[in-house]
Amino acid sequence: MEVFRDEIDVPNKAPIPVRTDPGSKTTATGLRYPGKVSCAGGRLFVSDSGNHRIVVASEATGEVEAVAGASGAAGFQDGVFGTCSFSSPQGLCASPCGGRAFVADTENHAVREIDLVGNETFFYFGYTKVFTGILKNNFQEAGTVRTLCGTGRQGKDLEGGRRGTEQPIR
Repeated sequence: MEVFRDEIDVPNKAPIPVRTDPGSKTTATGLRYPGKVSCAGGRLFVSDSGNHRIVVASEATGEVEAVAGASGAAGFQDGVFGTCSFSSPQGLCASPCGGRAFVADTENHAVREIDLVGNETFFYFGYTKVFTGILKNNFQEAGTVRTLCGTGRQGKDLEGGRRGTEQPIR
């Protein structure tokens, strides 16, 4: 971040201090091979590839807000942040509001959705869309991860045609 500090609009031009001390939600291990970073809605999303998790921090303070895949063990599990798992997540894109992110879960050959706020409304190209995922009483729970496409195994099918979570991805 320091290299591009003068080229992008970073508040007060200081490095973003993502805290990873033993008292934080990220555990004492810190970041291990961070793959990608996305910033939106005042949040900084980091794909911590070596720890098989996504760290979400405040852009302004660097305080960790959430960790998806908190166990740090590789796996392929949807659910709440404390029990879900990734395997070397890489590519990352945050929603404009910063309440949701989409992750390329590399070793699982899957695209995953991280939801921090539950139901969220987005405005794209003049249209309004409410995204929903893991439902509880018709509302998506905050702090959840779900698979959008991919099966957790590398696919060999070059034609596709199956529904998202039934279609293996190359």
